[in-house]
Amino acid sequence: MLMLEDPWTPPAVLLAVDLVILTLRASVLHILLVERNVEPFHGALALPGGFLSHDAEGILAAAHRELNEEASLGGSRLHLEQLGTYGAPGRDPRGRVVSVAYLAIAPGLPEPVPGTDAAGAFWRPVDRVLTGRTRLAFDHREIVADGVERARAKLEHTGLAAAFCDETFTISELQAVYEAVWGVALDQRNFSRKVQAVPDFLSVADVSRRATGGRPARLFRADQRAPLYPPIVRPDPTNREETELTDDTVVILTALNLEYAAVRVRLTDLKPYRHPHGTRFEIGTVPGSRCRVVLGLAARGNQATAALAERAIEEFSPAALLFVGVAGALWDGIALGDVVVATKVYTYQGGTSEDDGLKSRPVSWEIPHEIAQLAAHVERTGGWTAGLPTGALVPAVRFGPIAAGEIVQNSRSSREAKYIRERYNDALAIEMEGAGAAQAGHLSGTPVAVIRGISDMADGTKTSDGDGSWQPTAAANAAAFAVGLAQELMAERLQTGRPAQGEADGKSTVRGGRGADAAMQSEGGSDDAGGGAKVRTVAFHNHGAGQIGFQAGQVSGGTFRIGFGPEPTVPVDLSADLAALRDLLGQQRSAGEIDETTYEAAQAELAIASEALAEAATPEGRNTFILALKRLRGLIADVADLATRVAAMLVTAKAL
Repeated sequence: MLMLEDPWTPPAVLLAVDLVILTLRASVLHILLVERNVEPFHGALALPGGFLSHDAEGILAAAHRELNEEASLGGSRLHLEQLGTYGAPGRDPRGRVVSVAYLAIAPGLPEPVPGTDAAGAFWRPVDRVLTGRTRLAFDHREIVADGVERARAKLEHTGLAAAFCDETFTISELQAVYEAVWGVALDQRNFSRKVQAVPDFLSVADVSRRATGGRPARLFRADQRAPLYPPIVRPDPTNREETELTDDTVVILTALNLEYAAVRVRLTDLKPYRHPHGTRFEIGTVPGSRCRVVLGLAARGNQATAALAERAIEEFSPAALLFVGVAGALWDGIALGDVVVATKVYTYQGGTSEDDGLKSRPVSWEIPHEIAQLAAHVERTGGWTAGLPTGALVPAVRFGPIAAGEIVQNSRSSREAKYIRERYNDALAIEMEGAGAAQAGHLSGTPVAVIRGISDMADGTKTSDGDGSWQPTAAANAAAFAVGLAQELMAERLQTGRPAQGEADGKSTVRGGRGADAAMQSEGGSDDAGGGAKVRTVAFHNHGAGQIGFQAGQVSGGTFRIGFGPEPTVPVDLSADLAALRDLLGQQRSAGEIDETTYEAAQAELAIASEALAEAATPEGRNTFILALKRLRGLIADVADLATRVAAMLVTAKAL
């Protein structure tokens, strides 16, 4: 007899929509939350949303309805996408509830108005939700985490960042989006290059925006649907090698594996780093120091070297780039194994061919003065020789020009050899990559030094056996000197890179970058109508190798002293700097240099910085503090006094 199965009863399931609505407020990522006015979780914060209003309502239609009711959102500037489905048993005490979550993004959203079943609606910083400081009902924290991670991931490969911006925006405003969503500080020059290099993403708008007291800002439009290739890769906020690689990093490039190995053996804690285009680097540390080295292998030749050097500079924004390897000597007085530091790099193959012969058109690049002085110091002190193999003879270090071309030179009687001696007769050595590295440094403004070990005499005696004997020695000598130079460069940077604080008694300090100090003092000038003598001191500390400009309407009755030497050690007090910055911000607002919107946004960033400063001893607090300062810098970039102070505070914060 047939047994009829028990009739199946479908489970009772309620269907709802929840909304993760994100926007930027004062350059901080915020999410819309509502205060529940009904049970369960009466009085708790939750995501806006609700059940389908009737059995004929579509899920997407319900999402749009809730957006309009909870946030008055709609229109073409809104980005809306389905995030996921959440239906774990027990997620809602009322019964089995399945929720379809949507991610919504729009720029400049207004203050929210609570819906019919909410007691209030508020914008809250996303990080407070993710860290649990702001508690949410149901499983809404999980939904928020998924929504934020979706946004973070899509910023790498799509144009979603533009959804946080107005129709036209500046590069600084776009960078603020990436920094706020990712929660990390980005290098301004690096970001600008990367984002503008992505095909079909940005286009220049035919309008401009004039800031108060500044030149018109260049505006862009973006295609949100454009795939980003190469992607704009998200750095790891816990990985110092990625988030702060510019602070104390030197890039070293070589052309041969043998040269690469000679540098690599002098580094520790090596980690691979893959460029989006496939170029592989290794990031290591010089033992016993804070000097980090990015090591890369370039192909032979000046053109290939220029391309890879420019890629490394763009990716890492290093303090300097060193090209290290072997070379051939052009004169008998130079011994095999000697180290040559190029004071100048010639590219010798440019010229014009005429009836009476080849007329050269010399192109050359000089070593930056700062690195030349430091290299001479490294040679004099001799500390770099500790990096030589045990028992090795200490080579001579020579300073002079190097000639770079595309020819392997192994003759002193060939036409090319005679040409080089006639027109570049001060060159000590000849090689094939230095001009490419020097050109990349020239175009990017990055200091470049070329360091070579002599492996042959470029006189016809070059052989495979000789290369096998002298190339390893020459490469090891050049690598030892280069690593010693990099270490000294970073040691000097750390010693002088921290800005001094303004002293009391009327002294004000304007802070610069790294390098030598310059203090300018004016004393004894009368400052008031009553003729009472007033001492005023202005100190300008320039830590760079560039020029110093001093401008005044009238200077009289005083003595100016310019001195160069170590900057006095003054305790760092960033709390006082923030207070002074807040006062100056108010003054600039009163003077009409800052509009009300910018002032409020800047005050919000100062509040975030003040809160983060209390936790600056932790990586999270330090990164939050730096990020707030960077966003503040973007807001007040056109006000010179404020921008200078913020830049100085960033230098100090990074040195903590």
